[in-house]
Amino acid sequence: MSVVLPQTERLYDKAAEGCVLGSMIVDPSRIPSVLSVLIDESPFFFPEHKAILLAILAVWRQNGKALDGVLVRGELSRSGKLDAVGGVEYLQAILDNVPTAANAVYYAKRVLARQQYRDLVAAHDAIGKVLDEPSEIGEQVARVQEIALGLRAAEPQQFTFPVGQHATRVAMATQNGVSFMATGLRNLDWYISGFAPGGLIVLAGRPSMGKTALAVTIALNLAQEGKRVVFFTLEMSADELIERMISVLSGVNLLSIKRPNPDPTALNEFYAGALALERLPVVILENQNTVEQQLASLRQHAAADGVDIAFVDYMQLMTTGRRIDNRVQEVSAISRGLKLAAVRERIPIVALSQLNRECENRNSHRPRMSDLRDSGSLEQDADMVLLLHREDYYRKQQDPNATDLDGVTECIIAKHRGGPCGVAKLAFIEDCTKFADLNQEGFDA
Repeated sequence: MSVVLPQTERLYDKAAEGCVLGSMIVDPSRIPSVLSVLIDESPFFFPEHKAILLAILAVWRQNGKALDGVLVRGELSRSGKLDAVGGVEYLQAILDNVPTAANAVYYAKRVLARQQYRDLVAAHDAIGKVLDEPSEIGEQVARVQEIALGLRAAEPQQFTFPVGQHATRVAMATQNGVSFMATGLRNLDWYISGFAPGGLIVLAGRPSMGKTALAVTIALNLAQEGKRVVFFTLEMSADELIERMISVLSGVNLLSIKRPNPDPTALNEFYAGALALERLPVVILENQNTVEQQLASLRQHAAADGVDIAFVDYMQLMTTGRRIDNRVQEVSAISRGLKLAAVRERIPIVALSQLNRECENRNSHRPRMSDLRDSGSLEQDADMVLLLHREDYYRKQQDPNATDLDGVTECIIAKHRGGPCGVAKLAFIEDCTKFADLNQEGFDA
C-alpha cells in the first residue's frame, strides 16, 4: 500500500539536500555524477543549501578539483555567506550526517524529485489562474499547454558534457558526418552536408517559388533512407499533400490523373507511387498551429515510433495562441519556440517562410535574408536560411508563352552557422512539382 506524504514533506527533503552536499565534500569524485542529475543549484529548496553548493563548485573548479570542508568554509567566508548558511557548525553537521558518499546520486535524485513536485504544484496554481481569466478558450488552451510542456521530465536530458569524455566521439561523428541528414540533393548537400539535430532551418521564398515542393522532395528523400518524418501542414490539407507526394514518387502529373479518362499507364504509375508512399515512415499532421501543439505531437510520436526530422509549412500561418498585437513579435516568439523545440527534441526542424515583395522590385529578383517576412528574430534564431529563386517564374509572368524555361532554381544559402554560404543550383520539374539534381554539366560544385 502506497503512503501519500503530506504536501509539505513532498515539497522538500532537507536531509537529502544535506547528504548531497556532504557527499560532494567528502568525496569530490562524486561531483560530476551529481551534476548530471541536478545540473545546478535550482533543485535545492533551502537558500543556505544553494549557497553551499555554489561555494563547493567554486572551490572545485578553482583548485583543480581539490576540495575539503576547510576550503568550502573559506569560500563562504570570502563571499560573506558563512553566517547566512549557519556557520561552521552547520557545515560540520552536514558532514557528520553523511553515512556514505557512495549514495550521492541517490540523494540527488530525491532532491530532483522534490523540485519536480514543486514545479507540478506551481503549474497547478498557474493553470488555475489561467482558467479564472476572462480569455477565449483557444488562448487558455494554448497557455495551459505551454505551462504543461514547461515541466521538467522525470529523467533530465544530458546537459553536462565533460570534454575529455566527448571530444573524440564528436571528432569521429564530424568526420563521418553521422550527425547530419543529407537532403539527397547533391549540390545542396555539397554546401551544407545536411541538417543537424537541434537545428532550425528556414526555407523561404516568394509564392510559387517551390518551397513546399522542395520540402516534400527532401522529406521523401529522407524517408526513403529510413528517416522518420513528421510534416506539419498548415496551408494544404493532408489529402492534398499526399497527392503531391504520390506525384513526386510516381513522376506523374496530378492534372493528368484528375482529368476524365486518365491514361491507364499514368494511372498505374500513380497507384504504384501510392503504394511506395504507404511504405515510408512519414506522418502528416493538420491543424497544429502553435509551437506547443507541435511540440506535444512531436513528443507523442517520438515516444511511439520515433522522430528524426520535422517540417512546418509554413511559419506565417502559425500563431502563439495568445493576444500579441505586433505580428513581428508574434513571429519572433514562434521562431524562438521552434528553435527551442528542435534543441529539446534533438531533431532538425525545417520551417517554411514567406518573403516580402522587396525582391520583386529588384532587377535580378534574387531574394536576400532581409526579405524574410515579419522576420523579427528569425534571422538570429535560424541555424540555416535557404532562399529559393526561380527566374523561370518571372520569365513566365512576362511572357506566358515563353519557351526558354530551363527549370534551373537557385537555392541561396544565405546563412549557415556550421559552414559556408553559397548558391546551390537545382532542377525544378514542374510536371510533378519536385526538385532534382541538375545533370553533371549543370552541377555547380
